[in-house]
Amino acid sequence: MFTHAVGDAAIDEVLTGYEAANAEASIVGKRWGIEHAFIGRADHLPRMKTLGLLLSLQDHLYLAGPSLVRYWGAQRAFLTTPVRMYSMPACRCRAEPTRASCPTRRSG
Repeated sequence: MFTHAVGDAAIDEVLTGYEAANAEASIVGKRWGIEHAFIGRADHLPRMKTLGLLLSLQDHLYLAGPSLVRYWGAQRAFLTTPVRMYSMPACRCRAEPTRASCPTRRSG
């Protein structure tokens, strides 16, 4: 099961719900995950790792970069898709690129 979460508060809510589900019956190794996971924080990492979550990340927001900087400021916009952070040993979540961000053939 994957849950769509855009923003750090949304990730908090998803993790809290997943932790509650995990307390009733383990979700570890059952391919649960978070779709997008934009604006993740370092304190999310141990929770994600404990639950063995997968992440489906998209890199398409780089096109919206100037708008995001205007709306949120540079520091927060920089965290929109923190792929490098999610790949750190503290998390070791399995980040799976989407087909849209990894085209396999030329299109015209």
